[in-house]
Amino acid sequence: MEARWLNLNGHRSWIACHPKSELYRKAPDICVPVSFERSLDPAASLELHRICRRFRIQVIHAHSPKDAWTCVPLRAGGMPVVRSRQITNPVKADWRHSYAYRRGCSAVVAAAECIRRDLVRRNGVDPHRIVVIGEGVDLNRFNPANRGDGFRREFGVGPEHVLFGIVAMIRPEKGHACFLTAAMEVLDQHSHARFVVVGTGVGARELERKLRERIKRRFQTDTAGPIFFAGYRDDVPQIMAALDVLVVPSTAEAQSLVVPQAFATGKAVIASDVGGLPENVKHERTGLLVQPGAERELAAAMSRLVEDGALRLRLGQGGYEHAVRHLAFDGKMEQSVRLYERIAERPARVTHGWKPRVVGGGARRAAGRMVSRKRPLILGAAAAIVLTIGAWMENGPTGLGTQQGNLALAKSERTASSADDVDEPYELYVVSEAESGGA
Repeated sequence: MEARWLNLNGHRSWIACHPKSELYRKAPDICVPVSFERSLDPAASLELHRICRRFRIQVIHAHSPKDAWTCVPLRAGGMPVVRSRQITNPVKADWRHSYAYRRGCSAVVAAAECIRRDLVRRNGVDPHRIVVIGEGVDLNRFNPANRGDGFRREFGVGPEHVLFGIVAMIRPEKGHACFLTAAMEVLDQHSHARFVVVGTGVGARELERKLRERIKRRFQTDTAGPIFFAGYRDDVPQIMAALDVLVVPSTAEAQSLVVPQAFATGKAVIASDVGGLPENVKHERTGLLVQPGAERELAAAMSRLVEDGALRLRLGQGGYEHAVRHLAFDGKMEQSVRLYERIAERPARVTHGWKPRVVGGGARRAAGRMVSRKRPLILGAAAAIVLTIGAWMENGPTGLGTQQGNLALAKSERTASSADDVDEPYELYVVSEAESGGA
């Protein structure tokens, strides 16, 4: 999505990914084949070095441990490196891991404030070197004007039903078992409640199989009862519009991507009071918070929203206002650009000014001649490169399926007032990962 944003803002973008990945198959016109086999991969580091030299890269941004360690040799050679931390699992406090965040990068991007605090406390990272940039949402794709009628009709959910949904890959820490237990308790009191699980399992999908069997034993079906599985879906904006309430019962979470999506669609949210979730889900204002793994507390919160339609609307409105003010994807990208500007130590802003110039290689000055110079580019640059590298692993942009790690490159077009009014190119090189919850 970062590469798309750059394309829409006057830059040319490419995505470098594993040549056997689904992403490479779907977008061969903008993909460059790159393989990262292991951490501290000399071949990958050398290839990155060659790319940096070729495009005169000035900033690298790494999102996963494998990517970051691959970039360590470049950092040692003087290349500025930004590293992201997107999960709440504590970084080991030993010398090697702490060094990666204290000396192995120029700055750290934390997905949540709780991650920032942990890096400072456990690993001794300078707090001034950590910038918190959480999940954003495309307000053009996710908004209250979206319609979810088709999804509801597909699964027999009528206007009289209150539909709760969990939208995530089926993994233990996502809290699906807790969600299903609470849903069954709610159904005992509210027969018009409905519950959907959107997403698929990972690996052998053993957890998904067990959860489906549990629902089949209760309702004889896992696709047409009051609790049903929708599987992998790519119509997420319509799904958010179809829900009355999004439930995020995770036992560990930095900042869920689906919470901003639900907010932007004007939907109420119930989330676990864990990790970075409370940074967006403000209890009784933008949603309801429950303790992670507390099945009865979750059931009580869902029952409350079944019974109180006005509360659902109030929480949905609070979430929408929060998304518009604080979670717009454009704003998150602008935060990133400001960080790259600071790390690269060159201003990144559009300038529209008049200045005298030296022509003829400095041999003569055009007295009184003024030239208009426009630079509508990232980091005030003639060119910008953004590179996204991910481990080749099973992850998805919204936690709904499998997407290979990727590498995005973006090069901006330079405009000059005349053919000889061209400065040296200035470029940005950013490494990141496809999925927000990199290991």
